[in-house]
Amino acid sequence: VALRPALLGWAVLVGAAPALRVHGRGDASRAMAERALEWFEQTELPPQTEMTVLESSIEALDCLGRHREAYKLARVLVAAKPERWQSQAMVGVAAARTGDDAIAREISDRLAALDEPFTFGMPRYYRAAIAAQLGDRAEAIRLLQQAVSNGFRQWVSLHVDMAFDSIRDDGVFQEIVRPKG
Repeated sequence: VALRPALLGWAVLVGAAPALRVHGRGDASRAMAERALEWFEQTELPPQTEMTVLESSIEALDCLGRHREAYKLARVLVAAKPERWQSQAMVGVAAARTGDDAIAREISDRLAALDEPFTFGMPRYYRAAIAAQLGDRAEAIRLLQQAVSNGFRQWVSLHVDMAFDSIRDDGVFQEIVRPKG
């Protein structure tokens, strides 16, 4: 029970860093990401949080511009659970971000073949992130549109995900992220 407030604090640290970054608060974003990484190192967490901590650490490292370290950690994530497509997707995005285009494309192709129920467009979202990192704006937008058509609903992720920085100025991207209703 005492861990619950700590986990909430961790979620705030990890969630705030990319939000601050995308809203032009780079220094505050980096400070928050550093605090998150320090917290992970200093806090003993239950084993069931290991995957989430690794994913959060990858995000914090990316916010700090430490992309090679994030890529290395993403590969640790896959080694821990190779069957988990979300982990493979994170490797694909990290590979594209660091210039390992062959691995990024290979993972994108694997995600394209994925046809699991209840993925809610997430494989296409990750493929869009890979495409954006590889510089293929049109493909990134096309895949995001497909993700939305397939039930994608993690709008906050899309709004702050640094993988989409290269297409944020695109009118179609802006329409996708524009609040509806």
